[in-house]
This record gives sequence, C-alpha cells and structure tokens, in this order.
Amino acid sequence: MSFMAKELSRAQQAAEPSRKGWAPWFGMSIRPPLWSRPLGWEQGFFFEVLVEHLFSDRDRQSLKHFLSFTKGILFFHSVSLNLGGVEPLDGSLLGKIRELVLEFKPKLMSDHLAFCRNAQVASHGLLPIIKTPLELDRVARRVEKAQEALGRPLALENIAAYVRHQDDTLTDLEFLDALCRKTGCGVLLDISNLYINSRNFGFDPLEAWSPLASRHVWLYHVGGYSKLRLGDQLFYKDTHDDALSDGVCSLLKKAIQSLGKRPIIWERDDDASRIDLLSEFSRYRRWLAIGPGGTFPS
Repeated sequence: MSFMAKELSRAQQAAEPSRKGWAPWFGMSIRPPLWSRPLGWEQGFFFEVLVEHLFSDRDRQSLKHFLSFTKGILFFHSVSLNLGGVEPLDGSLLGKIRELVLEFKPKLMSDHLAFCRNAQVASHGLLPIIKTPLELDRVARRVEKAQEALGRPLALENIAAYVRHQDDTLTDLEFLDALCRKTGCGVLLDISNLYINSRNFGFDPLEAWSPLASRHVWLYHVGGYSKLRLGDQLFYKDTHDDALSDGVCSLLKKAIQSLGKRPIIWERDDDASRIDLLSEFSRYRRWLAIGPGGTFPS
C-alpha cells in the first residue's frame, strides 16, 4: 500500500462513528484564546484548529499545553490553500503546513472548495469557483499536488456562497463527489453552509446531497449564522457567532440518517465566555447522546 493510500485509510478510520455512543464524537473549533485555558473541557473530545493560527512559536506552545491537559483528538483546518485559484499553489505555505502536520499529527486535514487569492491579492474571504467538467479537471490537479505536498489526503468543505456563476453546470456537491473520485480526497460537509445556500438560492438541501456517496463524507461542520435584510430580501450569512438554529439541527439529523454518523465539529468564533461555550457545548452533546431522533435541548 502506498504512503498516500495508508494516509487515506487512516483519515477514513478517523471519520468512523464511535461505538461508545454519540456524544464523544461531537467536538468544536477552538481558537487561540481558549488554548491557554484547558481546564473544564472533558478529555478525549474532537477539536479543530485553524492551521494558520500555528505559524507562531507562542501559539504552537499554547496548543501543546492545551493538548497535554485535554488529550483531545486534533483536526487541522485551513482557509488559505487556494485550491480553486488559478495562480500556482504556494509551495512555502504547503511546506509550513506539512511541518505542522508532522509535528502535531492531526487525524484529519481540511480546506475549502473555493479560491481566496488572485494575482497575489487576498480576497479576505472564500469565493466560489465555476463548477464545470473542465474546472473539475483543473481543480483535481491542484488538489492532487496539495495532497502530495502535505503527505495527507484532504477533506474539502462546501462553502457558503452569496453569488452563483452563470456558467455552472454542476452543483457544489456534484463537483465535490466527482473530485473525491478523481483525487481520493474526502468531503467536509458543512451542514450550516448547505442550509444557508438553500435559503439564499431557494433549493431543497435534502436533494442537494443526493449525488454524494456516503463514503466520501468524512466529517460534518455546523455553526451559527446571521440574517440580514436587503430591501425586500432576507439574506442569510455564515458568521459562526450564534447558537445552532432549529433548521440546521434538523438538517444535521437528516444528514446523519442519510449519509451516516461522522465526527461533528461545531464552529463558534465569537467572544462568548469559556463558561458559556462549555455550557452550550454540553447541551449539544446531550442532544447527540440520545440519538438523531431526539429532541434538541433548550
């Protein structure tokens, strides 16, 4: 078995459901301010960190301190690989991330189906790519190069998009499923982004994942969103700054029933206190402990 095949097998094993019940497989995205305050967290839960937050020695040491207390299962997430871009992949960035992968040995590594930079100008956001068979071949080559450089298969996330390309012939999840078949990557299925896009563009989210093979889904993201009114239109925006809505929780239940149990990462980026986050985190774990058919706790 090749090195990449072994890493793919390891990533898929990390996405398998726990035999001890639901709650231990619900984790959260942790930002650096919380790394220096590890007390109060249960040991052995999943958590995700932005790899871009680890470029300073101070933050790397802070995360190691957090890990030593929590014994957590670590996932790396990135926002800067620019896999959908047109300029060459950043070899220096990939080298830095590979060193961090070797140092911290995360169970999974993920980024987005998006571009974030063009002509060396950063967009400061994740922008949608054109989704056609021709673009599929181009992006697949970039994903393969990135995976080889990192020595790891990637899980790619569907983004929240606020415009659509008129030339699209594939949906986000049709494109991602085909990309998995071509490159051996996986899908980080962001349930909140799918819900947001369904509200903004008026499609059925349950039909959207029908082209997606369950074996390609390695983990789920969920998070809060904001509502903005622009004229007569109600606009949904991905913000990670609020509790999970009933709509997102209902869609997560249906994804679990349709696509299977996977690790779930809750994204919460605002300045809520650690105590508030721990309380909210515990509520979601209790909900999962009684299974996807249970009532979400208030």
